[in-house]
Amino acid sequence: DIKDLEALITTSATLEFNQVKFAPPQGSLEGLPEWQQEIQYVVKQFPDLRALVSKIVITEDFDFIYIEKDNLNAFKEAIMYKKNHPIFANEKIGYFKADDRFNIDLLNLSFNEGDFWIGLLDSQNPGIKGDNVSNAKVQSNERAINTGYVISLEFDNKASTEWENYTGSNIGKQVAITLDNEVLTYPTIQSRISGASQITGFDSYEKAENIAIALNNGKFNLPLQIDSEYKSGPELGEKMINLGALAFIIGIICVIIFMIIYYKMSGLIAASAVIINILLMSAILSLLGATLTLPGIAGFILTVGIAVDANVIIFERIKEEIRKGTPPLSAIDAGYDRAFITILDANITTILTAFILYFFGTGPIKGFAITLSAGILCSMFTAIYITRTIYGTLYYSKFPKKLSI
Repeated sequence: DIKDLEALITTSATLEFNQVKFAPPQGSLEGLPEWQQEIQYVVKQFPDLRALVSKIVITEDFDFIYIEKDNLNAFKEAIMYKKNHPIFANEKIGYFKADDRFNIDLLNLSFNEGDFWIGLLDSQNPGIKGDNVSNAKVQSNERAINTGYVISLEFDNKASTEWENYTGSNIGKQVAITLDNEVLTYPTIQSRISGASQITGFDSYEKAENIAIALNNGKFNLPLQIDSEYKSGPELGEKMINLGALAFIIGIICVIIFMIIYYKMSGLIAASAVIINILLMSAILSLLGATLTLPGIAGFILTVGIAVDANVIIFERIKEEIRKGTPPLSAIDAGYDRAFITILDANITTILTAFILYFFGTGPIKGFAITLSAGILCSMFTAIYITRTIYGTLYYSKFPKKLSI
């Protein structure tokens, strides 16, 4: 998912444990007015913050403020420049993802995805941060299946002792676990906690895994910012395939023209064998259900060269026999017989290489190996059997007996 990837690379992975001072109430509406009054008092001290929050009028004396998705980054940036203000000497802003807990008869408040509520957290207590986490891993929540996944945190020795002491002396209070000041969860401390702790409430494994990755590997001093982004669709691959196919066609045409010019009628026979070779390769790949990719096209072009190379060896052997004064039919037979071992030797070593590529390669390499193997087998058939059959048909018929080569 592109959005998850952007969130992963732009997070600074600043994990903190902060005691809650004022936060959205959970399970009831108790504490709702006190929470809103406190955060509204803080926001009203700064005109730029007032301009970035949205307000819902509940009664004449009570308003509900929150941050809309489009204003969240601007609000965070404005807060960052105020971290040295006396108000934030021992407090910090926490961002709570808005949900439907207040969409009840008494309030009927609803929010859009990406909206956030504001809370106040103690920036000094308990003083445990992500640097103190030695390992973070995702686990399924065995206690409550409906809550999905949890992240299990292991602390270093110092933080483990501090966490145990803090939880033991603050039973009944809430502690928020924040990542880049966004509150992941803020449970009430029920008892002294020793050893590992858990962050709960993840409904998908991917979200929990992304946070665990950031905690284990992404402790940057500052978050990255996306300067620009580029997305490439299937059009790029389609263009490369079309260019490869064009190169394939041009290559075949050039080979056929050269063979006809240099070897005359024999070159035309070789060109016919090349076309039959391509048709046979296409049929084999179709039967195998292979997908033609760029490496596959490269294999096609290579095997065309191999097929023509075999014909060149045969034709040169035939020429040698003609220079000795051997009759045309005898020269053809001698040329094929003398060239066969050489062609077979070369093709066996090539097909062994193709097998190695197939068994040890992956993806495109396997595609190249399959195309190459099919091409070698087809080229052996067309270069030796097909061309020899054409020669036999022509020179045992009423065609002129002079060999055009």
